[in-house]
Amino acid sequence: MVDNAKIFRRVTTDKLILQIVGALDENGAPVAARGVDGRLRPDPKRFPSGMKALGDYLHARQLKFGLYTCAGTLSCEGDEAAGGHEKLDMETFADWGVDFVKVDGCHLPGRAVAEQYAKLGNALQNKNIFYACSWPAYLNVPEADKPFEQMFYGAGCNMWRNTFDTHNSFWVLRMIANHWAENTEALERVPKPSAIPSHLWRQAVLVVRMRLPGSAYVSIGCATELKE
Repeated sequence: MVDNAKIFRRVTTDKLILQIVGALDENGAPVAARGVDGRLRPDPKRFPSGMKALGDYLHARQLKFGLYTCAGTLSCEGDEAAGGHEKLDMETFADWGVDFVKVDGCHLPGRAVAEQYAKLGNALQNKNIFYACSWPAYLNVPEADKPFEQMFYGAGCNMWRNTFDTHNSFWVLRMIANHWAENTEALERVPKPSAIPSHLWRQAVLVVRMRLPGSAYVSIGCATELKE
């Protein structure tokens, strides 16, 4: 899954998404505000067909529907987020047919990180939505000291982001690669939660989307499985 939010920022529309889908790509879809019932409402100018129709369009083409939100009260872009609306927002996502939700950690006090991600994990129970947490990226501790078992068992995270955001620049790619080079040995010593299959544990995955001079956007990806 390529995070096109880093490229398109706040110019996403459903027309753009349909064009991207036609090119065999995927993109998250931000929402604008809440209705009087507290539910998230897509901007009718940017998403006139609504999120359910957009999800149906993706599913009809054998693609997955992914959305972005935040564990805090606002997203990192200043949009409405799930903080204080955890149960309602996850119910709304399920009604829209969402398959994948990435939960960021902006506008969230450090002491509340564990509690908020656990609340969202509980709200996602029995929803058949893949839960991607950014929890460890917001912890200012060494990689080997991050609470991976708590993320998996306590919050129900299916995957997590350990480090920096990706951006359209080579220095970010180099910084992330250096981070993993410096921390791989320590992470090899982190015990695997018993419920995670060995082939799914300790996979360092990096996908960066950038534009090279005189070319279209290209995706660079790598995955490394750390040995037991």
